[in-house]
Amino acid sequence: MSRSAQLKRDLRDAMSDTLDGLMANFGFVRKKRSYSYFRTLGHARQELLISAVFNRRYIDEEFAIVPIMRVYMKEVSRVALDLVGEGGGHLLIDPYIIIGQEIDYAMREGGFSKWRASNIAQIRDQLISIANFFTKKNFPLLNNLGNYDGIIRIIKENDERFIKSDQFYIFVAAACLLNGDKEEAERIVNNRFSSVLFRDIYSSVLENVKKYDICA
Repeated sequence: MSRSAQLKRDLRDAMSDTLDGLMANFGFVRKKRSYSYFRTLGHARQELLISAVFNRRYIDEEFAIVPIMRVYMKEVSRVALDLVGEGGGHLLIDPYIIIGQEIDYAMREGGFSKWRASNIAQIRDQLISIANFFTKKNFPLLNNLGNYDGIIRIIKENDERFIKSDQFYIFVAAACLLNGDKEEAERIVNNRFSSVLFRDIYSSVLENVKKYDICA
């Protein structure tokens, strides 16, 4: 077994000891051979993925433990695909991940994860640190992301704790339509995409939001 494969196995084994119980308290469940925890909250399916990243720039055979939180909303994805229309799928890099970012995104300094390890003892210590961080910083965020209003609020309040890509604005417009607020959906896409820079690229979104039947 390669060094990287062994470390990934050690990571998964350590998750059983350090994270499974805590995450279960929050309603998250992990399958035995998985690196992901999932729960359902309202309209959302939420994930915490514990990934391993190996990089030559790390020293002493270290690898980075990179925790990623994701939020999926099936209906938001469906409406977003309606908005981009046929042939517009390239406008959604991943139409099913509404939010996907490393858990320390808002506080990250530099480009690499602060959670690094090179042996099983360090892995366990780092997972405990991740658990503490998640409990204080991310769990409260995810509790507010179980419904459509939660993701709409990110744009309305310009919440800097989240990545707000062009794709995300389409998701938020879709959430507004699902809430029955077509006026707000149009306002969001027009503010984001009606400039000369974006108008041609996102023309399908600008047109389809006007035509969208919120009763459909």
